[in-house]
Amino acid sequence: MSATVTDDELAAIRTSTRAHLDELLEEPGIASDVVTLERIGVALLAAFDAPQTPPELGTVLVDALADRGCEASIGVLAVLAAFGSKTIASDAARAARGFADRHEVVTGDVGTLIVREVWHSEIPPGEVWVAVLDRPGHYEPQAACVTLETSSEGLIIVDALLTEPGPASELDSALALLAEDTERSTVQVLAERLGTAVANMSEAGLAAPLEAGVCLPILARAISGEAGALGRVTTYPGLGEDDDELFTVHEAVEETLLDALVRDYGRYVHAQYGATSAVWRHGEFISCALLDWKRDYRDGEPAHWTTADVEEFMLDFAPRKMTMDDETIHTLPDCVAAFMGFLDRDRRLEGDTVDALRETCKRLGRECANACHDPARWGMAKSFAMQMIADGVDLADPTAGDAWIAAHDMRLGTASGDSRGQVQPSRQRTPGSGRAKRTAAKQARRCNRR
Repeated sequence: MSATVTDDELAAIRTSTRAHLDELLEEPGIASDVVTLERIGVALLAAFDAPQTPPELGTVLVDALADRGCEASIGVLAVLAAFGSKTIASDAARAARGFADRHEVVTGDVGTLIVREVWHSEIPPGEVWVAVLDRPGHYEPQAACVTLETSSEGLIIVDALLTEPGPASELDSALALLAEDTERSTVQVLAERLGTAVANMSEAGLAAPLEAGVCLPILARAISGEAGALGRVTTYPGLGEDDDELFTVHEAVEETLLDALVRDYGRYVHAQYGATSAVWRHGEFISCALLDWKRDYRDGEPAHWTTADVEEFMLDFAPRKMTMDDETIHTLPDCVAAFMGFLDRDRRLEGDTVDALRETCKRLGRECANACHDPARWGMAKSFAMQMIADGVDLADPTAGDAWIAAHDMRLGTASGDSRGQVQPSRQRTPGSGRAKRTAAKQARRCNRR
């Protein structure tokens, strides 16, 4: 989206914003859930308060929340006041003060996390930092898990995840899974490493996963009292259904270990196929999708693969869920075969033989490509994404995406003869649905590699 917006664009965004706020804040009890309110508010800021975003959008968001006037909306206003940039924070605080008599809202707990302790672990080629966070008056800690890696641009953020609150014993057992050499560190060292990584990414024009865009401002405020203390990362938003859900501590650790496996595979592909190959360009994206599918739909064992697994992934999951261009589609069989070769080389592969798995990839290549190009095989989220791409929308631009969705919803409202002018949001969230948390991460990596 350009630095200015037309009146028609602004009207569409206002309609879309109100509809999606209704969707996000509809759950009973959300007004007393400070963890969820912080997460929603900071995620909204990534779209409405980014440096490149027209300032009118911040006003749209604040006005929409004030117009709703419910406890959850007031809570989100408190989050914007605590975490937003100067203008939106000031506007949100002013709007929230207009509801000072609404004592049910837990606005006093917003932005009060502090760092209790910091742990550090080396998982080559990266390093993992875990900050244990406490909120005064609450008895279960949260954890911020950040994975850094040294690239050609210097130290960068691979992922950053904020967990839901949980028992301290669960956190201790999860930390033990990371590595035997996990050791204590300090807030100062963590802040220095993160500040360097954010600066490197900003200078190189790299995007961070959406989860990182939510985690870093909350962690920065816990470290220093200022949400912008670590700098600001551009996020590459996902189109998944579950972007509002939090990890448990064990899930966060599982993601960290799986990402380490993906990075090992990346190094293998670079050595075996070269930096100019299509397998290198798309291998990490495909391997993330493989592991997501294995965890969410099969046995969750990342090294156990059968020919039936490969067939289901290539002929069902990939056509239904994965948004890909032509080169990625045609490279997918080679990428899957390379992943099986990587596991076999390191003697991790379990299940069928590597030769049988590679032969299955080759045999199904044409059928997989045909299925991926067939709109009848696409799921709803993929259908939206493909239509947005066909309409020239940059999926990395959240405001452009929101404007397209708003226009789409308005067209649907007109077509259905809705005389009230009400718009039903196109993106429906399914509470408790399976999580595919690396969606934003794999999109960011693919975007950065280009």
